[in-house]
Amino acid sequence: MSDELVLHDAVQSGNAYKVRLLLAQLQRAYRRVQVEVIAGEARTPEFKQKNPFGRVPFITEGDFHLSESNAILIYLARGSALLPEAPRVAAKVHQWLCFEQSEIQPTLVVSRFIKRFAPTSPGAAETLLTQRRRGESALKVLERHLSTHQFLVNEAYSIADIALFGYVPLADEGGFSLDDCPGIRAWVQRVSATERFVPMSLLGS
Repeated sequence: MSDELVLHDAVQSGNAYKVRLLLAQLQRAYRRVQVEVIAGEARTPEFKQKNPFGRVPFITEGDFHLSESNAILIYLARGSALLPEAPRVAAKVHQWLCFEQSEIQPTLVVSRFIKRFAPTSPGAAETLLTQRRRGESALKVLERHLSTHQFLVNEAYSIADIALFGYVPLADEGGFSLDDCPGIRAWVQRVSATERFVPMSLLGS
């Protein structure tokens, strides 16, 4: 069986973009398989047979299958400078990965999905309202940190930054303004200036 790395991808997904960005910066060869998630392709029995989570990104490498964007980042970045080996530094990276999943995904990400793809879905207005304060609080935490740090961990670019970069720059698409977040905006510029950076729009074209 071939050990070719295959990424099941969706152009509108910030989570899939994280993986594309990491692969570009690692200069790692891979094959992209586009999944039309809005049309329900990730929920078909055929797709779920390979990936029971039923969403993207999803990678295969030979008989190895892996879902969940941050788990994929950890796997792919092993042995590189983007995933530090020092235990305490690595723990800080994992801390921000957990923050992204617990505070950014339910708020900025869900709100963006509703506003862009499901504005008339049942409970949409209520979800946007209930997640707004929590999302604003998460951005305040991030702003406080980035107002005094160049990058999230140890003043060095890492997969912690990539994980947060998937959706934080898209905050306005979920109804969250970054106008009062100069630290975050400056960080976005720094990440965008890293070596071999590729923007989400170009990768999805």
